[in-house]
Amino acid sequence: TEPVPYRSALADNATHVLVLRTRPDGVGCTKPLSFFERRMMKRYFRRKHGLDGMVDYVLQQRHRVRYAEDILRLNELNGGGPADGGGARVMTLALPEGVPEVVRLEMRPEVLLEGVRWGFARAYEALHPDASERRPGRGMEVAREVYPDELVAAADGDGAAAAGA
Repeated sequence: TEPVPYRSALADNATHVLVLRTRPDGVGCTKPLSFFERRMMKRYFRRKHGLDGMVDYVLQQRHRVRYAEDILRLNELNGGGPADGGGARVMTLALPEGVPEVVRLEMRPEVLLEGVRWGFARAYEALHPDASERRPGRGMEVAREVYPDELVAAADGDGAAAAGA
């Protein structure tokens, strides 16, 4: 499996690869597995599905090591040409350091909306064709226009209203 699925694009001879990382720069790539995670992995993969190799892979945290290797490689390839990315041009965008990370099970609409805004702002400032629009802070200004606070109120009141139904 690919934590950051850029390897497949390079293997398929993509000429351009844009990687949108959802975790901010400066956030650690590895951390110890919790007691609960270890128990869950053993129960789910070994006892329910007989996947002993998967249990070993996860318990040894090889998935996190691979993620860390991917981030380092993407940082090397970022904005450049060949450097073992074949002929592909690779661009990696990550949220700025210090932006709060949205955790996997987050459900609060206001937190999710802010995460969407940060991602939009980062992409806007990096990819907008007009260089004057790529100034720091402009992306967040536009993000607040495109994704207004009223979306949270609509989601709190009626999810269908937020979706435009």
